[in-house]
Amino acid sequence: MISRYMVEKGVNFFLGSKVAIINQYKELNKIINYKLIIPKNDIKKLKKEEILELEKLNINIIPYSNNPLLIYKNIDILVQPSIYFEGLSRVVLEAGSLEIPIIATKNRGIVDIIPSEKYAYLIDSYASPLEIAIKINEIIKNPLDAKNKSKKLRKHIKNNFDKEIVKEKFFDFVI
Repeated sequence: MISRYMVEKGVNFFLGSKVAIINQYKELNKIINYKLIIPKNDIKKLKKEEILELEKLNINIIPYSNNPLLIYKNIDILVQPSIYFEGLSRVVLEAGSLEIPIIATKNRGIVDIIPSEKYAYLIDSYASPLEIAIKINEIIKNPLDAKNKSKKLRKHIKNNFDKEIVKEKFFDFVI
């Protein structure tokens, strides 16, 4: 998950999904690594007890990087369970462009980029952490399906969110 450390961004659902995996998918838990990528200022605000609990769950806390490619090259699945009414998510655009399988909420902004399950794994807003765990398991068990969805999403992003296309649509709207 790449986000600010806020309840509205779905952090609690993301963290809860790790607990669901520990309890429901013991074998899966052995092979996956959770990464919470947040701003340095958010890391500084974490209480020592919170950090210790995240470490117990084997959740790595990683600060944002000025070079997002360094982050994305170490991510196999992006989970964005935001309940916040998003604008256009730069993180989803970047991960989708790199063909990283995405699990995200059906939320405005997100569904503008991911219009259906043909492109990624969508969950309802306020989905349970178990739903996220189920989607992670689905991706691990069906990597070919995940790859196909990711390729379709990249093509969709290229055809609809390329800088020149967006500029043209904006000028058409304004004029």
